[in-house]
Amino acid sequence: MTVRAAVYARFSCDKQRDASIDDQLYECGKYADAQGYEVVASYCDYAMSGRSDDRPQFLRMIEDARTGAFSVILVWKLDRFARNMTDQYYYEHILQKAGVAIESTQERISGNGIEATNNKALTALFAQLRSQQSAVDTVRGMLGKARQCQYLGVPMFGYSHDGDRITLNPAEAPLVAKAHEDYLAGKSIKAIASWLAERGARTTTGKLPGYTFVYGILKNERYAGVYIWGREKDEKGRVKRDRNGNPVPLVRVEGGMPAIVTKQTKAAVYDKLAFHKRSSARADYLLAGKLVCTKCGNRLHGHCGTSSSGATYFYYACRSRGRTCFGSLPKAKTEETIASAVRWTLTSPTARQAIMAGQRAYAEMRADRSAVKAVRKELADIARQRDNLVRAVEEGMEYRLIEGRMRDLSEREGALKLRMDELERDCCTVNEDTLAGFLDAISKGYLTDRQILNTFMAKGYVYEGFVAAILNFGDENVSQYEVDAAINEKLEQGKPVRVSKFWLP
Repeated sequence: MTVRAAVYARFSCDKQRDASIDDQLYECGKYADAQGYEVVASYCDYAMSGRSDDRPQFLRMIEDARTGAFSVILVWKLDRFARNMTDQYYYEHILQKAGVAIESTQERISGNGIEATNNKALTALFAQLRSQQSAVDTVRGMLGKARQCQYLGVPMFGYSHDGDRITLNPAEAPLVAKAHEDYLAGKSIKAIASWLAERGARTTTGKLPGYTFVYGILKNERYAGVYIWGREKDEKGRVKRDRNGNPVPLVRVEGGMPAIVTKQTKAAVYDKLAFHKRSSARADYLLAGKLVCTKCGNRLHGHCGTSSSGATYFYYACRSRGRTCFGSLPKAKTEETIASAVRWTLTSPTARQAIMAGQRAYAEMRADRSAVKAVRKELADIARQRDNLVRAVEEGMEYRLIEGRMRDLSEREGALKLRMDELERDCCTVNEDTLAGFLDAISKGYLTDRQILNTFMAKGYVYEGFVAAILNFGDENVSQYEVDAAINEKLEQGKPVRVSKFWLP
């Protein structure tokens, strides 16, 4: 019976070439012919590191192996399969259970016997050490080049390079300078993005420039001639940040690259960006994204303007030109009116019954909600992985080879069990007396307007002269059609429609 084989090939980064995949496939194919194997599938991962098992074709191959699609996997060298000992043993154990062997064509390692297992262990260890050293050497080399302010392969709009030397891009640099000038002259970031697009500017991925692209240019200190590379990390691997929250660079050299704008221009841009940030922070729009205009169908968002006296005012608008379809909708008055109406609504028996019913339903389904299911599933998966590792030791694998992975699984299991305890504690419910007291306190101003609107209001439909708000008392999604029908029914009955009317789904 002919042995069915699969071939796995990989190259790790853009410094290698696509042809290396073809070379690996050729060598594996030649090996298969010599062994009399039939190659039934090939799996190729391009520019994927062997230090990670997050490789689409690799994972697909493992799943296909479970189904019995083939009985042998051929690799050019074992480091193509994995350059991490833990991953190699884990996935090799999965393959052994499926009756699939791994064979290296260059290292002549095949089978699952003791000798082959020992050779694979040594090869995996050497590959891991080489991989770790390669990573250290790569960073060291890049750090050395960065200290000399050399180009490191990351393109940047406005710049080009001549070998290792960073140079100005004659077509893009003037656009960067003009973007800074226009922003200081009062032109909006969105307008600057449109202007750049008209002049053929494109992002590094070939897309049209947008708000984020222009904001990145204005914020980037490199355009003032400051060479920046890398990020400092603490002993736990976390990125260090300065007092403004920006990452601390590994290398920062004043005048280390050609400047497109002066330091004075960049400082003025920073001041203006900071002013706009402070201005927007002053206005916290509590209903942003929750209000929907019934005329144009757009959601309302916060805007600000300046009166003839120079005072700043804040309001909600549903159109990009900064106004609503139904006239002025001042921020403070709108939020205060709706929050006050919510407090009044929560005193009604109908609202309290709806809240209590929702609380009971929530408590009943809490134990089976998706978060609990996900935790239970992961705990079961950890138990399964531990069983597999224990079985591997029973079959002859040295425990020291899996000790680290067993420790990781135990730590993860402990964290998940703590999370499960938290979720189970959340299953408690609230009795009616406690809830009634809580709602009484809310109606008397116990919660702020922000807490009221965030907790109880799901959506609001804006009409001329009033807002119809939908409260978070159920799972139903009340449509505008249903709200329109309810309003028309009241109007036909001759009943007035309140400034703020609420529906309980």
